[in-house]
Amino acid sequence: MNDGLKTLARLAGLIRDRELTRLNKLSEQRRKAESELSVSREARMRALSQAAPDPAHIAGSVEDWLRLNAAETGRLSRAVSQAAAQAEGQGVVARRAFGRADALERLARRKGR
Repeated sequence: MNDGLKTLARLAGLIRDRELTRLNKLSEQRRKAESELSVSREARMRALSQAAPDPAHIAGSVEDWLRLNAAETGRLSRAVSQAAAQAEGQGVVARRAFGRADALERLARRKGR
């Protein structure tokens, strides 16, 4: 029984590590999307703050770019929200896996005495 419990504890540890890796990947995706969103917003602010109209502005291409930038900002904002929701859900799974692994490791140590 003790060997079976140790094996189960090792398996739970592997599952914990897998879930934590998934959580780390989702967190990295969220940080990347947040960074891209920040860059997009900064570019928009720079374009809007230009005091003197340039030839592109006079030709109307700035308005086209601003429309494209607004669409891109919306897409990135949705990506940030989706990544945050996925990371939150994965956090629940990872915490559960961590708890199971910890409990089984403790039981295996107690049985091993």
